[in-house]
Amino acid sequence: MDIKDRMTRKEAADYIGVSPATMAVWACTGLVKIPYYRAGAKKVIYMKSDLDAYIESTRTLQAPPRNWKKKTD
Repeated sequence: MDIKDRMTRKEAADYIGVSPATMAVWACTGLVKIPYYRAGAKKVIYMKSDLDAYIESTRTLQAPPRNWKKKTD
């Protein structure tokens, strides 16, 4: 575990594009499961690799529009 791969809740939230409050709700409710370490009573630490895995898991491919027709020549 490299120190540069550790992030506070605020850093993790900035990294994935949500608010720290959203991260707190996810951690409390289990709505979104991103592993974290508890460091004391209030501080939590996220690993960059876990955040990268979450980002990859939410990746989707854009489908063509419903009325899209393949062009044939």
